[in-house]
Amino acid sequence: MSSASQLSMTDAVFLETRFQILSGVYLPGSTFDREEVASVYSCSPRLILDVFNALKAEGYVDVPRRGT
Repeated sequence: MSSASQLSMTDAVFLETRFQILSGVYLPGSTFDREEVASVYSCSPRLILDVFNALKAEGYVDVPRRGT
């Protein structure tokens, strides 16, 4: 598989989280802890913030000013 066809880590976490939202793993009103999600995926909290912001832009989550 070439590197051009591989998903970035951000894309992979975004797609997986979106699938979990759509399939009911996360219900309306659920909260995400950025540090906890980052530890699940072994990535930086900044990457998770980028994912949450992308999910917010598409209307899947609300991101308050402080915390997630």
